[in-house]
Amino acid sequence: MEPFSILNKTSKYGVILFLASAAFLTIGEFTKGIAWLSFLLGTVKLILCIWILYYAMREYARHFNLYRASRVFSYGFGISIMANLAYCIYMLLHYSVFFPIDESQIRSIVDAMDMGSMEGMEGMDINQIVDIIVGNYPEMMTFGSIIYLTFFSLIATLIIAQFAKSKSPFKARKSDLDDII
Repeated sequence: MEPFSILNKTSKYGVILFLASAAFLTIGEFTKGIAWLSFLLGTVKLILCIWILYYAMREYARHFNLYRASRVFSYGFGISIMANLAYCIYMLLHYSVFFPIDESQIRSIVDAMDMGSMEGMEGMDINQIVDIIVGNYPEMMTFGSIIYLTFFSLIATLIIAQFAKSKSPFKARKSDLDDII
C-alpha cells in the first residue's frame, strides 16, 4: 500500500469515528436529566466506536497475506489519535461556545463534594471554587479527555489488532516475507 493511500484511509476512518463521537456528545446534552437514556447512549457510542475501529483495522489487515499485528495496531492507533484530537477540539468548542456549563450545575457538584474541606481549599469560599471551575471547565474537560481517550485507544487498538487477523500466516507470499527480513 502507498503511504498516501494509508493516510487517506486513516483520515477517512478517523473522521467517521470523530463524527460518531461528536454526534453522541451533542445528543447527550439533550438527555442530561434522564440517567437511563444517557447510559444507553454512552453504551451505544462505545460499541459503535469499537465496531468502526474494528472494521477499519480488519479492512487494512486484508491487504496483507502475512498478518502483522504491529502494522495493524499502528494503523488503528493512528485512526484513534486522529479522531481523539478532532474530538477534543470539538469538545473544547462544545463546552465553551455551543453548550457552556451552567454555574448552578457546578455549584451543585461542589456542594455535594464538600470541596471546602479539601486540602488546599480550606480558606476558600464556595463562590471562589465555583468561579475557578466554571472559568476552566472547557480546558479541564479537554485535557482530561485527551489523556483518557489516548489511554483507552491504546488498549482498544491492542485488543482489536489481535482480532483483526486477515489470513493464515502459513500462506505468505515471498513479498510479505521480505518485509519482515
